[in-house]
Amino acid sequence: MRALVLRLFLPFAAVSSIALCPGDAVSQVICGGMLRQDAFLSADLNCEGDGLRLAADGITLDCGGHAIQGEAQPDSAGIRLAGVRGATIRNCRISGFRTQIQAEDSPDLAILGDHLSAGRQARGLTARRCARLLMTSSRVDESLLAVYLDSSPDAALIGNEFEPHRGNYRGRRRAGFR
Repeated sequence: MRALVLRLFLPFAAVSSIALCPGDAVSQVICGGMLRQDAFLSADLNCEGDGLRLAADGITLDCGGHAIQGEAQPDSAGIRLAGVRGATIRNCRISGFRTQIQAEDSPDLAILGDHLSAGRQARGLTARRCARLLMTSSRVDESLLAVYLDSSPDAALIGNEFEPHRGNYRGRRRAGFR
């Protein structure tokens, strides 16, 4: 099945292209927007507040290596999920937000091959009550707190790289634990 690539432009708004399979409803990917279907970014997003919100069970966001960039606004998140089951975030470069990925009450979340660049006063991943979270082949660098897990049983972080903020300690750490 061939994918149709749409380029969407709105004045004064950060908008990305999104690839949709024929028959899918047309949707826009805009900063602060809520995604309710699978999406593939084909351009970077530059956001002033939140990046994207995932709002459907089983949804997949594939950034295709594109960036979601923020401006370090208080309480901002690059990708935010709440009450979403079985979501997948893959191939995203997320930077400049207070928290790069923030998930709450979202079991079976998969974070695959993402690059989270948090900054001195920021977090890479915050997950609260996200049972069976899987983070693999991802990189978190320059963060005050790389990964924060709270009440997230059976979380697995496998084959990730964590580059600490230079003010904390030197060296690169690889982590793979359950």
